Amino acid sequence: MREHAEGLPTRAPGYRGSATNTHSISPQWSSGVATAWSLSLPPEMTQFGPQMFVEGQVLYIAGYATIEGQIGSATRTQAYDLSGEEPTLLWDTVGPTKNSAIATYTPAFVSGENQLFFHDVVIDKATGEQTQAPWGKDFPIAQADGIVVTCSATTTCSGWTHTSGEWTNLWTTPTNPQVGYGFGNQGLGYAPKGTVLTGSGKDASVLVPTDRQQPVQILNIHTGEATILPEPGTTGTGHYVEVASDGFVVLDIGQKQGMAFDSTGAVRSRFNTGGQIFLPAVSHDDTSPSTEDLTTFLTYQRASWVRGTVDLVGNKDCSIEVTLSSDGSTRTTPVPGVLSTYMTSSCYFNPGEVRVSADGSVLYADAFAYQDTSRYFIDMSNGLTYTSPELNAMDKTMWVFDDMLIGMTKSGIKAFVPASS
Repeated sequence: MREHAEGLPTRAPGYRGSATNTHSISPQWSSGVATAWSLSLPPEMTQFGPQMFVEGQVLYIAGYATIEGQIGSATRTQAYDLSGEEPTLLWDTVGPTKNSAIATYTPAFVSGENQLFFHDVVIDKATGEQTQAPWGKDFPIAQADGIVVTCSATTTCSGWTHTSGEWTNLWTTPTNPQVGYGFGNQGLGYAPKGTVLTGSGKDASVLVPTDRQQPVQILNIHTGEATILPEPGTTGTGHYVEVASDGFVVLDIGQKQGMAFDSTGAVRSRFNTGGQIFLPAVSHDDTSPSTEDLTTFLTYQRASWVRGTVDLVGNKDCSIEVTLSSDGSTRTTPVPGVLSTYMTSSCYFNPGEVRVSADGSVLYADAFAYQDTSRYFIDMSNGLTYTSPELNAMDKTMWVFDDMLIGMTKSGIKAFVPASS
């Protein structure tokens, strides 16, 4: 399998794109993939695997550090502008923490207007200046209307405000037992990763990070009032929850019965999926669906909030089919021979992530099937597939622009771009 199309000249290092994110991928990826640049991080940060977060054209990184002469943990944070040919360091700061940068929790970062919240560290986006928040080992999960919501990873969540240089605890609410990793395994994968907040104003609420066997619990961010959402199906057997832009959708563990709720927990609708367990893969465009969007997709497989869906069609001789949400048109190509070893007679398709270009000409798939660990760009017009050993070696990846994907290595960050760019 090739990294890029035949006949392309050797690509010089550097990023030369438009640094835009239209919540789609560039059609240029049909030419294959190339490495644009590599960024080495301080060894102390990479020792335990730093966390990264992208907002606009800025990459934020937080990792483990120590402060000479001080006992306890510290957090080192860096910010880079990725819009130029090479990444530009904006700031690099170190500060103490009562938590630990090693602790993993989803979401790792919560973003406010001018600040980032990482564990109990508050980071000024402009300068990198770090201050400690008073919630200690609790984790921030959401921020809205000047209120930061934190959860203990045990049995409480709290709301905090910051005025006149001081943090004030608005409320603390007992919750059902929480999971220690946050929302890492939460949801159906249709909303942007880490989405836990819904609604606005006095009706804004967050999901409590409990496991699938616990009742679904939400909290009003202004009052901390807790509400239990009824479950479709048999209570206590398990469920899936997706946080939509205007409420919540809950499915029973068999994904056959569903209920939609507004942000206060009031029931909007009940629906049946018809037993459609193997749904098409939805393009991950970092856009939030409404409860109506999700209900329509789970019932009729129409995903209007994203560029398109991806499915395998046929029986034994499988083909990849991309359906564009804009007009319902399809693009189809046979499964490339190099991927046929991952096929079953039922043409089951279970990628970790897919993205579709606006014109349907190119598809990105992170792992084609359960047994697969590679990442692919597929030229839908010519049936050609490209991958990169360097890209496949990444521990985790994150999209920055339509034409830039970055990944975490054991020593830093690498940026990947279309081979023809």
